[in-house]
Amino acid sequence: MAGDVHRPVQYLRLAWFAQHEFQLDLMKLYSAIWTWVGGVIHLINLTLPNGIATKVPIGYVPYEPHVVHAWAKTVKTS
Repeated sequence: MAGDVHRPVQYLRLAWFAQHEFQLDLMKLYSAIWTWVGGVIHLINLTLPNGIATKVPIGYVPYEPHVVHAWAKTVKTS
């Protein structure tokens, strides 16, 4: 019974992490399109799971460790 009290909080955390991983996956796809168009050094703000926004070149987004991890989880669950 005590475990049921924390269950909604766990679902909210999972939903937030899933949403953030989805956003990182979208940034990876956006990066691929932008790089294909020809802008590899365009700086973007990439928000990491801990909430910190970092400026990275758009061509580096697919290699950023948080994006790699999110993409691996997406591909694994698909």
